[in-house]
Amino acid sequence: MNYQQKENQILFKYIKDKFNALFDCYGYDEITLPLFEAYEKFKRYRAVDENTLLKLIDRAGNILVLRPDATFHVLKTVETFEEKIERCYYITNIFRFRDNDFEKNDTLQAGCELFGSPAPYADIEVINLAIESLRVLDIENIHIDIGHSKFVHTFLKEIGIREFREISHYHGLVDNKNLIALEEELSARGTSKKNIRQLCDIAMLFGEYDATMAKAYDVCINAKMEENLQQIQAIYDGLKAVGSHPYVRLDLGFSNPMNYYTGMIFKGYVSGYGENIISGGRYDTLARQFADLPYACGFGHNIDAILDILLKRQAAPAYKPAVCVSGEDYYAAAVLCNELHKRNIRSILSEPRTGMPALIVCDKAVKVIDENGEYNTTVEKILSGEGGILC
Repeated sequence: MNYQQKENQILFKYIKDKFNALFDCYGYDEITLPLFEAYEKFKRYRAVDENTLLKLIDRAGNILVLRPDATFHVLKTVETFEEKIERCYYITNIFRFRDNDFEKNDTLQAGCELFGSPAPYADIEVINLAIESLRVLDIENIHIDIGHSKFVHTFLKEIGIREFREISHYHGLVDNKNLIALEEELSARGTSKKNIRQLCDIAMLFGEYDATMAKAYDVCINAKMEENLQQIQAIYDGLKAVGSHPYVRLDLGFSNPMNYYTGMIFKGYVSGYGENIISGGRYDTLARQFADLPYACGFGHNIDAILDILLKRQAAPAYKPAVCVSGEDYYAAAVLCNELHKRNIRSILSEPRTGMPALIVCDKAVKVIDENGEYNTTVEKILSGEGGILC
């Protein structure tokens, strides 16, 4: 986010207000995340590229990491709660090295996490909430790609590729649809032509949900892959029941840069914007490891991307300026300003300013200056809201 642009600041507040209302409506509690973590503890996490970490050294010589990912800090935070929490959300900054221009290393992110249930309804709720988080901002040209983190992994292990780095490498080729490199490298390993063809087919298994799922079972080479498809189908059936299925597509070849997902994964896109703006999934193993929670799923929301989209749409929310309150009797003006505060009306003690409504107090009479011109009224009428003044 460009913090130097007032338009961005106003739009960010608008997004925060919309998210706060939506997430609260779904029963999610807001939490605040710590900024620092000991480097030695974070190394166990292994979900973020070491080269992207921003570090500092405190006075005692300890190496600290600036928050590079929210999920780890969410788990470490909820672990300390005396009463277990089921649903939470955050709106915070994420810090990773991306460029020597330090302003590009700071990203705004929002996210929701749901704990305690392995059932499809939890995944359904999270995906549906991700969709609604875009719709509440009047963004409709969206789609959600849903997949399974283990589908390609299971296939690779079945054909003899079991080392973690190799799995990540080949999964990356599948994700990028790099079929030429995939064929060449697997052929050099001695992989059968049938398996190579099947893996290439998996890489191209994306698109409209029903048509893609109809082809998916043809590439399954063991029961675990079929089970992955059944899990996805249960989630899709639930999304269909709540009316969110028109936004959902199937992509069985994509991966997620975070290495901790253990089941359903998804990404959210807006037409015309090149990158995904939402990513999420199920991360049960990580939740057990760091928070002693058996099950967890959630998503992260790239607010910087949303700011770009809304600014390009040229539909930033109307900015409501504060009311300037003044008068020869400073104390009378201060009393009126205080009463406006009690009524949640933005107001400041100030002489009239261009582009801002103004109230000039003279005893019990008040001169109003706003978009309708200039006219006289009384303090009582203003505070009663009579005539729609200041609404």
